[in-house]
Amino acid sequence: MRFLLWVIVAIVLIAGAFFIYDSQGAAPMPPASSTATSTTAALPVIIPGTPSVIYEDPQSGFSMYYPSTALLETAGFEGYLPLTQSPVIAFTLNTDMFQGTNLGEAGVYVGATSSPAIVADCMNPSSDAGETQATSSQTINGTAFSVFDSTGAAAGNIYQEKAFRTVENGSCFEIVELLHSSQIGNYPPGKVVAFDQAKFSSILDAMVATFAFKSAQ
Repeated sequence: MRFLLWVIVAIVLIAGAFFIYDSQGAAPMPPASSTATSTTAALPVIIPGTPSVIYEDPQSGFSMYYPSTALLETAGFEGYLPLTQSPVIAFTLNTDMFQGTNLGEAGVYVGATSSPAIVADCMNPSSDAGETQATSSQTINGTAFSVFDSTGAAAGNIYQEKAFRTVENGSCFEIVELLHSSQIGNYPPGKVVAFDQAKFSSILDAMVATFAFKSAQ
Protein backbone atom coordinates (compact mmCIF):
# COMPACT_ATOMS: atom_id res chain seq x y z
CA MET A 1 0.00 0.00 0.00
CA ARG A 2 2.83 2.37 0.90
CA PHE A 3 4.60 1.47 -2.34
CA LEU A 4 1.48 2.37 -4.34
CA LEU A 5 1.22 5.68 -2.47
CA TRP A 6 4.83 6.57 -3.30
CA VAL A 7 4.22 5.77 -6.98
CA ILE A 8 1.22 8.13 -7.05
CA VAL A 9 3.27 10.90 -5.37
CA ALA A 10 6.09 10.45 -7.90
CA ILE A 11 3.68 10.71 -10.82
CA VAL A 12 2.18 13.91 -9.40
CA LEU A 13 5.64 15.47 -8.93
CA ILE A 14 6.76 14.60 -12.47
CA ALA A 15 3.55 16.01 -13.97
CA GLY A 16 3.97 19.21 -11.98
CA ALA A 17 7.54 19.65 -13.23
CA PHE A 18 6.46 19.35 -16.85
CA PHE A 19 3.67 21.85 -16.26
CA ILE A 20 6.11 24.42 -14.78
CA TYR A 21 8.55 23.97 -17.71
CA ASP A 22 5.84 24.34 -20.28
CA SER A 23 4.37 27.49 -18.73
CA GLN A 24 7.74 29.23 -18.23
CA GLY A 25 9.99 28.01 -21.01
CA ALA A 26 7.75 27.49 -24.01
CA ALA A 27 7.31 30.45 -26.36
CA PRO A 28 3.72 31.67 -26.63
CA MET A 29 1.98 31.25 -29.98
CA PRO A 30 1.46 34.60 -31.79
CA PRO A 31 -2.15 35.66 -32.22
CA ALA A 32 -3.63 35.35 -35.68
CA SER A 33 -3.51 38.65 -37.59
CA SER A 34 -6.82 40.13 -38.71
CA THR A 35 -5.34 43.18 -40.50
CA ALA A 36 -5.81 43.15 -44.29
CA THR A 37 -2.91 44.40 -46.41
CA SER A 38 -3.99 46.97 -49.00
CA THR A 39 -2.05 47.89 -52.13
CA THR A 40 -2.04 51.24 -53.92
CA ALA A 41 -1.57 51.43 -57.66
CA ALA A 42 1.66 53.14 -58.64
CA LEU A 43 1.32 56.59 -60.19
CA PRO A 44 2.60 57.10 -63.73
CA VAL A 45 6.22 58.29 -63.84
CA ILE A 46 6.48 61.51 -65.85
CA ILE A 47 9.91 62.64 -64.62
CA PRO A 48 11.96 60.07 -62.67
CA GLY A 49 12.37 61.20 -59.05
CA THR A 50 9.54 63.77 -59.27
CA PRO A 51 6.09 62.91 -57.86
CA SER A 52 3.22 62.82 -60.34
CA VAL A 53 -0.08 64.58 -59.61
CA ILE A 54 -3.45 64.03 -61.25
CA TYR A 55 -5.50 66.87 -62.71
CA GLU A 56 -9.22 66.21 -63.11
CA ASP A 57 -11.48 68.54 -65.06
CA PRO A 58 -15.09 68.01 -63.94
CA GLN A 59 -16.56 70.23 -66.65
CA SER A 60 -14.81 68.63 -69.63
CA GLY A 61 -14.69 65.17 -68.04
CA PHE A 62 -11.02 64.32 -68.52
CA SER A 63 -7.99 63.71 -66.33
CA MET A 64 -4.24 63.87 -66.87
CA TYR A 65 -1.13 63.35 -64.75
CA TYR A 66 1.63 65.96 -64.58
CA PRO A 67 4.88 66.42 -62.61
CA SER A 68 4.37 68.17 -59.27
CA THR A 69 6.95 70.83 -60.24
CA ALA A 70 4.93 71.99 -63.28
CA LEU A 71 3.01 75.26 -63.33
CA LEU A 72 -0.74 75.12 -64.07
CA GLU A 73 -2.41 77.90 -66.04
CA THR A 74 -5.97 78.42 -67.27
CA ALA A 75 -5.51 81.36 -69.63
CA GLY A 76 -3.01 83.20 -71.78
CA PHE A 77 -1.99 80.36 -74.10
CA GLU A 78 -4.62 80.71 -76.84
CA GLY A 79 -1.87 81.14 -79.43
CA TYR A 80 -0.52 77.67 -78.69
CA LEU A 81 -3.84 76.05 -79.65
CA PRO A 82 -3.83 76.31 -83.46
CA LEU A 83 -7.41 75.15 -84.03
CA THR A 84 -9.55 75.55 -80.89
CA GLN A 85 -7.88 78.68 -79.44
CA SER A 86 -10.07 78.00 -76.40
CA PRO A 87 -7.94 77.31 -73.29
CA VAL A 88 -8.85 74.75 -70.65
CA ILE A 89 -5.60 74.03 -68.78
CA ALA A 90 -1.84 74.25 -69.37
CA PHE A 91 0.99 72.33 -67.70
CA THR A 92 4.27 74.22 -68.12
CA LEU A 93 7.55 72.59 -67.10
CA ASN A 94 9.70 74.32 -64.51
CA THR A 95 12.34 76.43 -66.29
CA ASP A 96 14.98 75.20 -63.82
CA MET A 97 14.98 71.99 -65.84
CA PHE A 98 16.55 73.66 -68.87
CA GLN A 99 18.57 76.58 -67.51
CA GLY A 100 21.69 77.22 -69.55
CA THR A 101 20.11 75.90 -72.76
CA ASN A 102 18.32 77.53 -75.68
CA LEU A 103 14.97 76.11 -74.57
CA GLY A 104 12.73 78.84 -73.20
CA GLU A 105 9.40 77.10 -72.67
CA ALA A 106 8.02 73.56 -72.67
CA GLY A 107 4.62 72.24 -71.74
CA VAL A 108 1.31 70.60 -72.60
CA TYR A 109 -1.66 72.82 -73.45
CA VAL A 110 -5.28 71.63 -73.56
CA GLY A 111 -8.13 73.41 -75.34
CA ALA A 112 -11.73 72.50 -76.13
CA THR A 113 -14.68 74.08 -77.90
CA SER A 114 -18.17 73.06 -78.99
CA SER A 115 -18.22 75.53 -81.90
CA PRO A 116 -19.90 73.61 -84.78
CA ALA A 117 -17.46 74.98 -87.37
CA ILE A 118 -14.40 73.90 -85.36
CA VAL A 119 -15.91 70.53 -84.42
CA ALA A 120 -16.47 69.88 -88.14
CA ASP A 121 -12.77 70.60 -88.85
CA CYS A 122 -11.39 69.02 -85.68
CA MET A 123 -9.69 66.08 -87.38
CA ASN A 124 -8.39 68.16 -90.31
CA PRO A 125 -5.06 70.01 -90.53
CA SER A 126 -4.90 73.66 -89.49
CA SER A 127 -3.47 75.80 -92.27
CA ASP A 128 -2.81 78.60 -89.75
CA ALA A 129 -0.33 76.32 -87.98
CA GLY A 130 1.28 75.17 -91.20
CA GLU A 131 -0.24 71.69 -90.91
CA THR A 132 -0.73 70.00 -94.28
CA GLN A 133 -1.95 66.57 -93.17
CA ALA A 134 -2.20 64.35 -90.12
CA THR A 135 1.22 62.97 -89.21
CA SER A 136 -0.35 59.87 -87.65
CA SER A 137 -3.22 58.64 -85.52
CA GLN A 138 -2.88 57.49 -81.93
CA THR A 139 -5.21 55.83 -79.45
CA ILE A 140 -4.75 57.13 -75.90
CA ASN A 141 -6.60 55.28 -73.16
CA GLY A 142 -9.38 54.22 -75.48
CA THR A 143 -9.76 57.45 -77.46
CA ALA A 144 -8.53 57.87 -81.04
CA PHE A 145 -6.66 61.10 -81.83
CA SER A 146 -5.34 62.55 -85.07
CA VAL A 147 -1.77 63.80 -84.59
CA PHE A 148 -0.37 66.87 -86.36
CA ASP A 149 3.24 68.10 -86.27
CA SER A 150 4.26 71.65 -87.11
CA THR A 151 7.23 73.99 -86.71
CA GLY A 152 7.05 77.76 -86.79
CA ALA A 153 9.78 80.39 -86.62
CA ALA A 154 9.65 84.10 -85.84
CA ALA A 155 12.31 86.60 -84.75
CA GLY A 156 14.79 83.90 -83.86
CA ASN A 157 12.22 81.84 -81.97
CA ILE A 158 11.35 78.25 -82.92
CA TYR A 159 7.96 76.76 -82.00
CA GLN A 160 7.78 72.99 -82.34
CA GLU A 161 4.27 71.65 -81.78
CA LYS A 162 2.64 68.24 -81.75
CA ALA A 163 -1.15 68.55 -81.66
CA PHE A 164 -3.54 65.71 -80.73
CA ARG A 165 -7.18 66.30 -81.70
CA THR A 166 -10.41 64.37 -81.24
CA VAL A 167 -14.17 64.92 -80.95
CA GLU A 168 -15.73 63.88 -77.64
CA ASN A 169 -19.25 64.63 -76.37
CA GLY A 170 -19.84 67.17 -79.16
CA SER A 171 -16.63 69.14 -78.49
CA CYS A 172 -13.30 69.35 -80.28
CA PHE A 173 -10.45 68.63 -77.86
CA GLU A 174 -6.94 69.74 -78.69
CA ILE A 175 -3.82 68.70 -76.74
CA VAL A 176 -0.62 70.44 -77.79
CA GLU A 177 2.96 69.58 -76.85
CA LEU A 178 5.12 72.68 -77.22
CA LEU A 179 8.90 73.16 -77.28
CA HIS A 180 9.67 76.87 -77.63
CA SER A 181 13.38 77.50 -78.19
CA SER A 182 15.68 80.14 -79.66
CA GLN A 183 18.22 79.84 -82.45
CA ILE A 184 21.45 78.71 -80.79
CA GLY A 185 23.35 81.13 -83.06
CA ASN A 186 21.64 84.07 -81.34
CA TYR A 187 23.77 83.54 -78.23
CA PRO A 188 27.44 84.40 -77.67
CA PRO A 189 29.60 81.29 -78.21
CA GLY A 190 29.86 79.12 -75.11
CA LYS A 191 27.07 80.87 -73.20
CA VAL A 192 24.33 78.28 -73.70
CA VAL A 193 24.05 74.72 -75.01
CA ALA A 194 21.42 73.17 -77.27
CA PHE A 195 18.63 71.57 -75.28
CA ASP A 196 18.04 67.82 -75.34
CA GLN A 197 15.03 67.63 -77.64
CA ALA A 198 14.55 63.87 -77.25
CA LYS A 199 14.50 64.17 -73.46
CA PHE A 200 11.89 66.92 -73.29
CA SER A 201 9.75 65.43 -76.04
CA SER A 202 9.61 62.18 -74.06
CA ILE A 203 8.49 64.05 -70.92
CA LEU A 204 5.65 65.74 -72.79
CA ASP A 205 4.72 62.44 -74.47
CA ALA A 206 4.56 60.77 -71.04
CA MET A 207 2.13 63.42 -69.82
CA VAL A 208 -0.15 63.13 -72.85
CA ALA A 209 -0.11 59.32 -72.54
CA THR A 210 -2.04 59.67 -69.26
CA PHE A 211 -4.84 61.79 -70.76
CA ALA A 212 -8.18 60.02 -70.33
CA PHE A 213 -11.84 60.85 -70.65
CA LYS A 214 -13.93 59.66 -67.72
CA SER A 215 -16.44 58.07 -70.11
CA ALA A 216 -13.67 55.91 -71.61
CA GLN A 217 -12.26 54.65 -68.30
